[in-house]
Amino acid sequence: MLYDTVKFQSNPSFTGLTATSYTQDGSGTAYVERDRRAATAATSGAFFSTYVDDAGDTYLVGGQVSGGTGNFIEPDIKIIDHSTGVLHTAGTNMILGVTGTGYAVDGVLLAGFTATASSIAYVAIPANTVPTATSLSGKRCYINLGVFTETGFQPSLAGNIGVSFCPSTYTVIRF
Repeated sequence: MLYDTVKFQSNPSFTGLTATSYTQDGSGTAYVERDRRAATAATSGAFFSTYVDDAGDTYLVGGQVSGGTGNFIEPDIKIIDHSTGVLHTAGTNMILGVTGTGYAVDGVLLAGFTATASSIAYVAIPANTVPTATSLSGKRCYINLGVFTETGFQPSLAGNIGVSFCPSTYTVIRF
């Protein structure tokens, strides 16, 4: 659970709150409990923010991955187990791979890329494979989401991910 801290200016009124949805300490501060929502296209901390669930496990917030008309939601990713610790050795990269298809007309490679799948791997950063006029599908763009440390995970950048292609190179934007 996540908790919003509410500091009341005067006499608190808990209209609409059940007894199990808030707690209050002697200072007049109330803690309003709310469920952590699933990652959505509008998640501002996508691939950057972390949270601890009720079991004590730590997760990296997932997010939206898009390329052309392809659009995917990567779920939240467990990075620390409450009983065993960090799930990968220090220095291990978390990589997002986006698979897709380029475009060609009359044997000429054009700008454009439609994502067909996305996946997470824990490997050294691989080289991208780019579409060519004669080989358009199954190409992959790799994005480093961050690196594991001795005590946790250091994310690279915040935001959902958009991938586009202009002949010979990918462009990755975070939004």
